[in-house]
Amino acid sequence: MVQERAMKGNDLYQRLLGLENPWRVKEVALREALKPSGRKNPELLAPRPMGLVAGIDPRRLSELADDLEAEALIAAEAKRHYPEKTNDSA
Repeated sequence: MVQERAMKGNDLYQRLLGLENPWRVKEVALREALKPSGRKNPELLAPRPMGLVAGIDPRRLSELADDLEAEALIAAEAKRHYPEKTNDSA
C-alpha cells in the first residue's frame, strides 16, 4: 500500500494508467526502463590482473578444466590393476 501511494506520484505510473491497450502499457514501460540514464560518466570497475597465460581464453576455462579432469581420469584408469577373473566354477 505504501508502494502504491509512492507510485501514484510517479509520472510514468500516471501515463501508464491512461493507456487502455495492455501491449502499449508494456511498450511504454519498456522504453522508459531502457532509456539511457542521465549520468555522463558511468563508474567503471578498476581492472585487476587475473594471472592468465597468453593463448588461454578465460571464457573457456571450464572447458579446459573438463578436459584436464577427463585426462586425469583416463591416466588413473590406465594405472589401475584389476584382478584377472578365474573360472573356478568347474
